[in-house]
This record gives sequence, structure tokens and C-alpha cells, in this order.
Amino acid sequence: ETDAITLSDVDTANGSITVTAGGAVTATDVASLTDAEANDISITGVGIQTGSVNAGTTAGDVTLNAGTGAITENGDGAADVVAQVLTADATTGIDLDTTIASADASVTGAGNIVIDETGDITLTDVDTANGFITITAAGNITVGDVNAGSQAVTLTADNAGNTAMIVDDAQDNI
Repeated sequence: ETDAITLSDVDTANGSITVTAGGAVTATDVASLTDAEANDISITGVGIQTGSVNAGTTAGDVTLNAGTGAITENGDGAADVVAQVLTADATTGIDLDTTIASADASVTGAGNIVIDETGDITLTDVDTANGFITITAAGNITVGDVNAGSQAVTLTADNAGNTAMIVDDAQDNI
């Protein structure tokens, strides 16, 4: 697609989904119905708003590339992205509710990363060029590489009511 596109109901019974648009993408309902390594979902556009992008929690991966735009959620509180691995790249910010095992997220311009996770999450590589990072998980958070430059990093894990919070407002990496 050369312009903006709305993905109202895009499903595959057994296969991958790849969408590339020259404008904004609204992903209202995109699902790979068989959770398998080969059934990944990839969406590229100039800004992506997610409603439901579901590749499965065991093996399916989701890649979101917002180009010069942001990756945003629809505000309903439900998981916007369900996947084993989320790879998200944007220029002006990432704000998602997720059910994922691991995240590789990057904001290359001025923008924040905000992820609200429904379970455990591994932060493989999460970084911003000029914005804060806030990760909240209903389970454990495993940290690989997290870097917000001179901005604040806040990680909050709430595993079975035992809440742990890490706040780093210095210029060092976690």
C-alpha cells in the first residue's frame, strides 16, 4: 500500500503476515491463528496504532517499524501486541500494552518508550535517543540492555504482589 491503511480484520490460519504502507497503519485486528516460528507478523508504516496484533505467545514474533512516526496503543487496556518476541522501532515514541516474552525496542528521535506487560518480560535491547523508558510488568523483569541516555529509566515488576521498582535518572545504563 502506498498510502495509509487500516487493518480491520487480517487473519491467517497458518502463515506469516507482512504489511508495508507508505503512510500510517492502524492495526485494529491482525492475527496469525497458528502459534509457530514461521508465522510471524511484520508491519511497516509511517506511524502504527495497534489495537490487536497477535502472533501467539510461544513461537510467533511481531515486528513493528513505524519509520518517522510513533507506535501507539488504542487505549483499551487490553494487550495490543501478543508475541514471543516484539521488535519495535520508531522515531517519536513507543507506547504499548503487551503479552510478550521479550522486547527489542528502539526510539531513534525524541520520544519515550512505555510498555505495560501482563506477565514476565525480558528486555533484550531497549533504548531511546532522547526520552524516558518506563516498563511495568505483572511478573518479573529480566534486564539485558536498557539505555535512555540522559533520561530516566523506571522498571516496575509486580510478581504475586511483591513489587520491586528500579529508577535510574542518571546517564548510565542499566
